Amino acid sequence: QLTLLYQATRLDELGVRLRYITAHQLELAVSGLFPRAQVLLFGSSVNGFGRQGCDLDLVLQLDQGSEEEDSKCRLMFHAKPSVNARSQTQRHIDGLADLVQWFLPGCTDVRRILLARVPIVKYRQEFTDMECDLSLTNMTAVYMSELLYTLGAADWRLQPLAFTVRKWAAEVGLTNRTPGRWITNFSLTLLVIFYLQQRAKVLPSLDTLRKLAGKSDRRVTEDGVNCSFLRDITQLSPSNNTSSLESLLLGFFEYYAAFDFATQGISLGPGAPIKKRDHAALYIANPLETHLNVSQNVSLEETERLRIEFRNAAWELESSVDNEDRDRKSEWGLLRLFKDNKFAEKVKQFEQIYSPKKRTSSRLVVSKLFEDEPEEQNKRKSSISIQKTVV
Repeated sequence: QLTLLYQATRLDELGVRLRYITAHQLELAVSGLFPRAQVLLFGSSVNGFGRQGCDLDLVLQLDQGSEEEDSKCRLMFHAKPSVNARSQTQRHIDGLADLVQWFLPGCTDVRRILLARVPIVKYRQEFTDMECDLSLTNMTAVYMSELLYTLGAADWRLQPLAFTVRKWAAEVGLTNRTPGRWITNFSLTLLVIFYLQQRAKVLPSLDTLRKLAGKSDRRVTEDGVNCSFLRDITQLSPSNNTSSLESLLLGFFEYYAAFDFATQGISLGPGAPIKKRDHAALYIANPLETHLNVSQNVSLEETERLRIEFRNAAWELESSVDNEDRDRKSEWGLLRLFKDNKFAEKVKQFEQIYSPKKRTSSRLVVSKLFEDEPEEQNKRKSSISIQKTVV
């Protein structure tokens, strides 16, 4: 069930190609003035955890200084180094917003969000039907996408498990599309990764990936954030854990139902619980910028409700495992988690349509179709004779 849910909702190849086409449009628009400009994708579009219809996150690098200059060229293009001052970044974003709004075909609903921690431009690309978020000097997010993709490639069970947990959280109302006091899909993904590191021993810790990093893996952002870690998963030893997705899902709910969120925090670096560094209700350290808490917005009430929902989900799955008489009419597995919402009804309809039907009667006998034909003909003849006598 977990694998089917993952395959049915994940971002397909067409969606990925449309996202690269959308990014290429912006790259062509600025290439005349900035020949080295690159538009890089990050977030759910490329990290392996994207679902169908997810937003497109972009970062524009105006001067990609990592390219080696060709000494044989007679003409060279020189650009000023990028200025990381916040006010300068805001002015650049404002200028990009004008470019997108007035000159790029298909781009509508342009909005400037300049006061955010990372200033961005939000717009909609009508031709590819996508909501886009454009930023500058946000390479940390790009390297975060590389980290998630690497961990997803290290063990195939991570992505289906994360998809299931995020779908469950949406169905029970733990997540919300509008920003607020609710936990985000990114934080839930980190919870899944941490569980597979700490309890299940399926994934390596981030500290282990950093120790194995070579020279080609060295990455340092413009803000001095060290994002170096192993990218080549072939150097990792396979996990000895061979648990099924169902058992890992049950273990995930049981682990966090008993987790002490009041005093302990989540950190992918050591892959073990740490002491909370602030008074936030939920503490999940950013894997790369470790001084940041990615769940700072989650309120105390939502944290308590999260723990209660973890406990309820664990109880539902345990009841499903203990119930040996699982017929087609009763909920089992994921259906027990979604039994009080529309998603479960859709799954039931899907099973009713595509499940094989039992034959309730014998094969059709053609002669039976004409057994009542003489009687019907007699009735018609009598009705015709009555009509003649009346006339």
